Parts: sequence; structure tokens; C-alpha cells
Amino acid sequence: MTIASETLIYGIPASLLGFAFLIKAPSIFRFWRDVLLRAVGGLLLLACLVFVLLDPRNIHRMNQITGVPNIAAPICYTMVTAFCGSCLLLIIVWLVEPSKKRTYALRLVITVYILVIAGLWTTFALADVPVERILDLDTYYANTPFMREHIVLYLTGHFVAVVATSILIWSYVGKVKGWLRGGLFLLGSGYLLNLGFTATKGTAVIARWNGQNLDWLSTGAAPPIAVFSALLIAAGFITPHAGPYLQEQRKERRAYRNLGPLWRTLRAANPSARRVRIGIWSPWAVRVVQREADIFDGLLKVGPHLNRNIRDRARSEALNSGSSGDKAASMGAAVDIVTALEVVAQARLSTGAASAPAKSSQEDLEDFKELISISLALRDSSAVDEIRHRLPLQESVPTS
Repeated sequence: MTIASETLIYGIPASLLGFAFLIKAPSIFRFWRDVLLRAVGGLLLLACLVFVLLDPRNIHRMNQITGVPNIAAPICYTMVTAFCGSCLLLIIVWLVEPSKKRTYALRLVITVYILVIAGLWTTFALADVPVERILDLDTYYANTPFMREHIVLYLTGHFVAVVATSILIWSYVGKVKGWLRGGLFLLGSGYLLNLGFTATKGTAVIARWNGQNLDWLSTGAAPPIAVFSALLIAAGFITPHAGPYLQEQRKERRAYRNLGPLWRTLRAANPSARRVRIGIWSPWAVRVVQREADIFDGLLKVGPHLNRNIRDRARSEALNSGSSGDKAASMGAAVDIVTALEVVAQARLSTGAASAPAKSSQEDLEDFKELISISLALRDSSAVDEIRHRLPLQESVPTS
């Protein structure tokens, strides 16, 4: 595998993890006192930094800047080890209830991984690694005194953290529901896949110990596994936050579109009114509120021409046609609105736009609360027209 392809491989998870942090950032800053949220944000940034440092170009830069061949090894391995330990700490805090047992587990993890990091720097300082190796350092120096221990220490720390984290996550997947369960499933899958990364690296190193060459496992197979693992882990952290948000956005977008027929119908009641301009990037909730406000304005305009008698007769016709009670009530309101708009249009033609009826109050519009249901009834204009034509509609009179 070339340096260019390695750079691309490590750039993908770095970008995704950075994006995951950006998605989490609003919640982190809004609820800054939430230790768990800050920990998740820090973990995502740390993971992003790990993949940035693993970029072969950055490995070479670190070696050049310091003047120490392969100094990037303990730097990168330290960051990977810190990330693994941080993941384990986060999962323990997240899933285990506060107790003496949890406190002991947290202290044990911190102590062990501090010792591992200290061991990495000690073994590197004692090793003789004069030749810079950017892509195959693990296998090239697999039989070198102290560097051998350096590599084993790094892989063991990674393996233990991944196994422990996977066990904790999968033990809780069945205990939660909804988006959190989906997030834990993705996290668990990502950490299980991480075992493949350790396995391929470890197999290549062991092969070197036995005089064989399986370097392609370390340089060709392990990096893609790391990428897919990072994708799943990032998705696991994003899902519990982004899932409900996207679900709410979908709900608001559907409500906005479903209100469309009623909104467009009532625009005829006040065609000269200035429309509030909503930007294309405005939240769907804001658009829904504005559309509802426009609808209520229109209802207040036609209110004096709404007729409860028409609504009741149209509702009865809809019930006779097989509609349910709620749908029949919505159809009755839709028929009344269309009829009232016709009266308004006729009055405008005969007296001109200057003569406008007085507005109704909100109390006069009790039968028009279910805006979406009424709007969906208006979407089928042929059904509305069919019921209207069945009624011996009389001149509408204002409701009292």
C-alpha cells in the first residue's frame, strides 16, 4: 500500500470523527456542565487526532521535526493507547451506576493505561531503531530488542481495552431501547471490528517472530479495518443525538407539507396580505409555526362566513359515505371553509375589495383546531366537491 493511499484511508475516519464532534458540539456547549457530554466531545476530538497523526505524511513530519527516527511511533501509540483507555472510562461512566465498584474500576483503568504509556516511552528509549519506517514499523522491527516489547505493549493495551469495552457495551444493548440501543449496537460492532485490527497486526508480528512474512496483513488489511471500525464508532456516538433530531425534523417537515392544501386554500381570503419570507435554511419548526399563523389569519378573515349548519350536514354526509368520525369532522370543516371562501369571493366581486367583513375571534373557531386533518381533507378536492354538491347549500350566515 502506498503512502498516498494510506493518507486517504486515515483521512476518511479523521474527517468523519471531526464531523461527529461538530454534530455534538451544540449540545456540549449548551450543557457544558454535563460531564458525560464533555467526555464524549473530548473522545471524538482525541479519536480525530489519532487518525490525523497516523497519516503517513504526518508521521514523516514528526520524525523530521524532532530529528529522531521513528519518534512518531511512541507518539502515535501513546495517543492510540490514551484513546482506548478513554473509551473504556467513558463506557464505564456511561453504563455503570455510581458505586465503589465503579470508582475502583475507573482508578484501575487510569493506573494501568498510565503504566502502559510509560512503558511505551521507556521501551522506545531503550530500543535501537535508526531506520525510519513509515508504513511497516511494526513488522520491520518485530524482532528488535525493546522495540519488540514496545509493539507488544501497544497491541496488548489496545486488545484489552477493545475486549473490555465490547463486553460492557454488548451487556447493555438489550437493556435499553430506541436510538440509544441503536447507538450502542453500532459502538459494539465498531469495537468488535477493532479486534480484527489487533488480530491482523498481531498475526503479522508473530509471523516475523517465526521467520515468515505476512507484512501485508499489517500494511494492507489492518488500515481498512481501522477505517470501518472508526465509521461505526463515530456513527454510534452520533446516533443517540442525531437520530431524535432527524426524526423531529422529519415530523416537522411532514407537518409543513400536510398543512399546504389548507394554507393555499385560505390564501384566497386575503390575497393582498404581505407574506413573511422564510429562508430556505430556516428550521422546519419555524416554517410550521409561520404556516399555522397564516392559516389562522385566513380563518379569522373568513370566520364571519363560516356556518356550523353546513359543517354538521357535510359531516353527516361524510359519515354516510363511510368516513370515520374524525375524518368526517375534518371533511365538514373543509366543506365549510370552501363554501365561506366562495361567499367572500362573491362579496368581493359585488362590493369590491374595500368592504371586508369583521374578523372572528379565536373562540369562534373551535371546530378548526385540527389543522392538518382539515388540510388533508382539502387535498382531495374531488371528495370535498362531491359532498358540497350533495348538500342543498343555503346562503351562509355568520356563526354566533
